Amino acid sequence: WMALGVFGVVLQILMRIHALIGKEGVALLTE
Repeated sequence: WMALGVFGVVLQILMRIHALIGKEGVALLTE
Protein backbone atom coordinates (compact mmCIF):
# COMPACT_ATOMS: atom_id res chain seq x y z
CA TRP A 1 0.00 0.00 0.00
CA MET A 2 2.89 2.34 0.70
CA ALA A 3 4.20 1.84 -2.83
CA LEU A 4 0.76 2.69 -4.20
CA GLY A 5 0.63 5.86 -2.09
CA VAL A 6 4.09 6.92 -3.24
CA PHE A 7 3.07 6.27 -6.86
CA GLY A 8 0.02 8.49 -6.38
CA VAL A 9 2.14 11.31 -4.94
CA VAL A 10 4.66 11.04 -7.78
CA LEU A 11 1.82 11.09 -10.30
CA GLN A 12 0.41 14.27 -8.76
CA ILE A 13 3.86 15.90 -8.83
CA LEU A 14 4.35 14.94 -12.48
CA MET A 15 0.94 16.35 -13.39
CA ARG A 16 1.75 19.57 -11.53
CA ILE A 17 5.12 19.90 -13.30
CA HIS A 18 3.46 19.16 -16.66
CA ALA A 19 0.90 21.89 -15.99
CA LEU A 20 3.62 24.39 -15.06
CA ILE A 21 5.87 23.62 -18.02
CA GLY A 22 3.08 23.27 -20.55
CA LYS A 23 3.55 22.89 -24.30
CA GLU A 24 6.98 24.54 -24.30
CA GLY A 25 8.44 21.82 -22.09
CA VAL A 26 6.87 19.10 -24.23
CA ALA A 27 8.38 20.67 -27.36
CA LEU A 28 11.82 20.67 -25.71
CA LEU A 29 11.50 17.03 -24.67
CA THR A 30 10.39 15.89 -28.13
CA GLU A 31 13.23 17.59 -30.04
